[in-house]
Amino acid sequence: MSVEGVWHESRSALQPMMPITLDRITLPPNFAERLKHETRSLHRQAEQTALMRLLIGGKMSAPAYCRLLRNLLALYSALEPAILRQAKHPLLAPVVGLDLLRRAALRADLRALGCDEETALRSVEPLAAATQAYVQRLQGLAGTDPERLLAHAYVRYMGDLNGGQRLAPIVANALQLPGREGTAFYDFGGAERTAALAGAFRELLTSGAADPEIADTIIAEAQWSFAQHITMFDELALQAQPAA
Repeated sequence: MSVEGVWHESRSALQPMMPITLDRITLPPNFAERLKHETRSLHRQAEQTALMRLLIGGKMSAPAYCRLLRNLLALYSALEPAILRQAKHPLLAPVVGLDLLRRAALRADLRALGCDEETALRSVEPLAAATQAYVQRLQGLAGTDPERLLAHAYVRYMGDLNGGQRLAPIVANALQLPGREGTAFYDFGGAERTAALAGAFRELLTSGAADPEIADTIIAEAQWSFAQHITMFDELALQAQPAA
């Protein structure tokens, strides 16, 4: 199904001000706004970490950026297979349908930057401890609490589709990359498609959705995710050096 089809299907399934039951798993109709509101403070803290200030300011060195991408690849390499394993789960099936997978793009960027997985292995550089803990959590959730994976999809993919979009030109300029080389991670197929995907993701948070306990669980997991990102960014910042 196309992005537009998924989006249209989600919109047509909505009934104003009424919860929607989806295989007995529902979320409140205002869930998307509540999720955004209750994670806003941690989201801002993550954006204001030293590592993100270096990145947004165009001052991150190539080695530090490669290190960040390798750690993100580890997260996506745990998150995406976990979501795909639960492709028939009523809260995760719409996410799978949007085809947001980032692993291939991250690997392409690492190759373009000369810091692919083979190079990383030669350097024997371990992942950040916070990343390793995050990976373990994601791997565990797939079999025990799959609905919590929606929280991690929200934190990662909505970040990539929104704020992450302004990073592509910053990274390209800071690292003097030709064209779009090395920035595939941020490319979802153009501005129009990226906006459609972001809108579709917000819609699925509303339309999937009125079990208060599940809603609370997803919000708590998203808060954990943002907090863990802050820990990971702080750890990576200790090794980061501004670009010359």
